[in-house]
Amino acid sequence: MCYGCPRMSPVSPAAVDTGDFTFSITADGTPLDDDLSVIRVDLWSALETATKASVVLATDTPPGEPFSSKALATLERGKAIEIRAGYSVPADVIFSGTIVSHGVSLAAEASGIIVNAESAGIPVSDPDARDAILRLEYGVSIISFKAETKPGTSRLPELRGEVSFQGSALPQPGSIVELAGVGGSFDGDMFVSAVHHNIDNGNWTTHVRFREPPAT
Repeated sequence: MCYGCPRMSPVSPAAVDTGDFTFSITADGTPLDDDLSVIRVDLWSALETATKASVVLATDTPPGEPFSSKALATLERGKAIEIRAGYSVPADVIFSGTIVSHGVSLAAEASGIIVNAESAGIPVSDPDARDAILRLEYGVSIISFKAETKPGTSRLPELRGEVSFQGSALPQPGSIVELAGVGGSFDGDMFVSAVHHNIDNGNWTTHVRFREPPAT
């Protein structure tokens, strides 16, 4: 930690450029087939565990017809996949990994492809060496919030919780976010233990699990 150094001012997800949401997926650098549209994306990351992605795609082919071989070949197991999202061009990379499986669902009404991918785990870093990278404020940027204090392993109270907000690529497991306006001991800097990004029909929401940083 840099004692005496000026504290960086964390940004708010509500302060981002409110331009059009941009989103893209490539596999081995190739954009998705034109017949495919993204329905839902979920990304999960936590310290020292593999980051996982699940992508649900729909086809624009007529109901009852199979996917094109080109569309399926683009998403074969073992290919590198990159997912970008944001409110500017170019959008931020929110996932980069390898496809571990894909499957298809065929029905008279609709057909879809589900792609699962993984990337390397995120190592533990020293939270005391970091400033908050994001300010999350009730009534401004927080969509939902819940937290509690309960006995920890040392019998001392531990604060843990979850918060969701407009999608942002900034929070990563091991980073620090600042909570404001939620009240009492729940305000202040919190250590991010896990992140879940959800993109559903063009709406991007980020969910963060947090706990108090270690005492200094």
